[in-house]
Amino acid sequence: MRLDYDIMADFFARWEGTTLFNKVAMRPGSPTSAGLWQNKLLFGLSGNPSACYVGFELFVRPVLSSMQASAEVTAQEHTAFLAEDYLKVNAYARYVRGVWFSEKGMIYVRPVGTDKSSAVVTIKDANCLIVVPPTKTGIRAGDIVKFLPLEGAMVH
Repeated sequence: MRLDYDIMADFFARWEGTTLFNKVAMRPGSPTSAGLWQNKLLFGLSGNPSACYVGFELFVRPVLSSMQASAEVTAQEHTAFLAEDYLKVNAYARYVRGVWFSEKGMIYVRPVGTDKSSAVVTIKDANCLIVVPPTKTGIRAGDIVKFLPLEGAMVH
């Protein structure tokens, strides 16, 4: 029997620590939460592997970089042309595992494959997260989108 239940939301709703936020308006990773317990930061990430990965990249990695006095705490957002249609309807911003590439002096991004929270195979191929805004129709090839390069993927 499969239980699809977010126990961390209940934990952050009932604990004696200070909840900083409990759930975020994004996909994947909406169950992401954070709080302080005895002056220590605690994150609750999604149990779905790819959603956990996105939550780590957006919330945990910047905190760890800051704690290590890194000069660049968060990934710098860039813009690119979408190389292929992304027609999935989204009520929230969506962070799609993708790849950015340069062609004839222009920067493009495209999804790397299956865009499900439980899919891990696309993580290895991704060098960016494509930021898809909330949409009722999806977005089309040629549209300008924002993207966040992943660790080690420098945009020139």
